Amino acid sequence: MLRRRRRCGKDEKKAKELYREAFIKFKPLAEKEEHPFIQYCLGRCYVEGNGTRKNHKKAVEWFQKSVDNGGRPFALFDLGLCYLHGLGVEKDEKKAVDLITQASDEGYDKAQALLASYYYMGFYGVEQDIDKAAELYYKAKDDKALTLIAAQFQLKQDYDRAVDFNTKAANFGNKDSMAWLVNYYKNKGNDLEQADYWEKKAEEK
Repeated sequence: MLRRRRRCGKDEKKAKELYREAFIKFKPLAEKEEHPFIQYCLGRCYVEGNGTRKNHKKAVEWFQKSVDNGGRPFALFDLGLCYLHGLGVEKDEKKAVDLITQASDEGYDKAQALLASYYYMGFYGVEQDIDKAAELYYKAKDDKALTLIAAQFQLKQDYDRAVDFNTKAANFGNKDSMAWLVNYYKNKGNDLEQADYWEKKAEEK
């Protein structure tokens, strides 16, 4: 046990040294406008305290510089989270959602999944819209969320939409949705060809 703790201590010390070295290399490069991704990385260092002390205000500054210099959509997303939680900047949920939406529009899957949850629950001034949430979850390839949405429509006996969302989830490899589709097509759907198709797909998984 003591040996294991000592080894962990050495690994942790080594990791801190590596982070410090990376931070020292990042900073002069980040100060040049042509390195927006490194500016973003420097912001992450300040958020996580890697190679330097945590400083959310500086993180916001570097994320904004990265955005201004084309370091999108990662910087947009992290900047949005800072505004959402009031980290290093005055809390502004409207601006946060706007930044996360921009990151989502640019194809960032984490932004798409998070924004989808806002539409699903009606959070942060976003009007609840299950279809919009499903669209974003699909873009983010979040099969589990699509399965949960499908379950809502199953309870409402809206089987057209339940089939639609379960099919989308199944296409991403979700076995629960595949099993539901097999059962649906064998019984309510009366389509043995489709039932056989999804049964084989499930076996392949």
